Amino acid sequence: MEQLLRRPMQPRPCPELEEFKRGNGMETFRDMQNFVQSYRAGILDPTKVPIPTCFECNTETGSLHMCLQCIYVGCRKSSHLRTHFQKTGHVLAVDMVTDEIYCAKCNNYVFDATLASISAEERHNAQLYRAAVDARQNVVQKVASWKPTPEEAQIIHQKAKPVRTPTHLLGLRGLNNLGATCFMNVILQSFVHNPLLRGFFLSDRHNRTFCELSKQKKHCLPCEMDMLFDSMFSGEYIPFSPHHFLFTTWKCSDHLAGYDQQDAHEFFIASVDRIHSHCADVRKLRQQAKAQLNGTNPNQSSSSTSSSSNFVDLTTTPDSVKKDPDAMDVDTPVASGDANCSCIIHKSFSGLLRSDVVCQACKKGSTAYDPFFDISLDIGGPESDSTSKANGNHPSTAGGAEAPVTLLDCLRKFTQPESLENFRCQNCNEKSTSTKQLSMNKLPVVICFHLKRFKQLSLISSHSTKIDTYVEFPQTLDMSPFLSASMVESN
Repeated sequence: MEQLLRRPMQPRPCPELEEFKRGNGMETFRDMQNFVQSYRAGILDPTKVPIPTCFECNTETGSLHMCLQCIYVGCRKSSHLRTHFQKTGHVLAVDMVTDEIYCAKCNNYVFDATLASISAEERHNAQLYRAAVDARQNVVQKVASWKPTPEEAQIIHQKAKPVRTPTHLLGLRGLNNLGATCFMNVILQSFVHNPLLRGFFLSDRHNRTFCELSKQKKHCLPCEMDMLFDSMFSGEYIPFSPHHFLFTTWKCSDHLAGYDQQDAHEFFIASVDRIHSHCADVRKLRQQAKAQLNGTNPNQSSSSTSSSSNFVDLTTTPDSVKKDPDAMDVDTPVASGDANCSCIIHKSFSGLLRSDVVCQACKKGSTAYDPFFDISLDIGGPESDSTSKANGNHPSTAGGAEAPVTLLDCLRKFTQPESLENFRCQNCNEKSTSTKQLSMNKLPVVICFHLKRFKQLSLISSHSTKIDTYVEFPQTLDMSPFLSASMVESN
């Protein structure tokens, strides 16, 4: 064991290893690493796939090595691997514990950056696969319960000190202004402190090192999000410059390119849409790679695809996990406006609006549903005067001061019934007055409100005025009065 710990690494390229790579060695090594990493992660079923042991002495220890030129597994401790090399003329084997490659001709362990990256990628995929399976099966380790005695409880109370996490490890890090980019910084800070996004990217659910889009030298906004979270939670005190995120945004959204001041709401919508679409692209590339590996049609469903490989496919989430509608899968490919998408963006921000239109002539109604990422609210309550608002003025109190406006007032105005003149009813096919009312059929986990701060002065004028009214936000927000179920019941 001491000799194995002291073994040096060979810095120079190994001729035998280069010869191995020029053949079909890269795919062979990936398949072997797929098997080894699956075995280590506990993915393989031991009743179906035998545990790797030495072919000669059946030991599971003794520095097991797998020959890269055949399916032989032998131990170095009892020289069974050396005997195999002498009989067959093979010279390369990989350590099943350390993933190091041994060359018999060099009589040393040799290093290759490409093969090392393959090992790291397969190890990462195996860990993700195992985590997904454990999460689906709710695997919980059973530990012995412990209840302190009165004496132990007293000692704990006397000695225990509250542990305070340093602020710089909570994502509290500033962002540099890269030239009128405050609109971007405020959205990025909201992303960083979004619990769902934070948990997703800090748990390595999208790794920029192994991203299929990045490997093809394409722009990927989820990779920039991964870099952003790494930087914001790195423990550094100095402000971070998100220039990579800005550049990728320019490449993906032409209307935001340049150093002009942009609208934060527009940047938010463009960002979440691109993050979603890039995740769908990643999923599509993974399906194509899997289809090419299995020699099947990439358009076929995964259930009809049969593989002759004995290795576990670690490039996708298990089917049992993906069938769970609550499973958080960033790579589900769907249309941008699909409310059923299970990507992290839809899991965080997607909600469903309900629109009820009732004809006043026949008293019949129709209902429509629309998905949303954010809600645009007019400033003011249901009773505010539309004429004064059009001029940028708002109701005042008796003392002349501007009446306070709250977020609840804006929500009440958003959900109040609206009169529609000359609306053709689909039931009676007559033009008459109808009422339209919006409500929240499904609330997102994180709801985003956009306040309409600009108002057009008239229908024939392109000029607008800014509404500077202060809007109060409550510490807690009860959305139950604005839900569809509540409104239908009250009506």
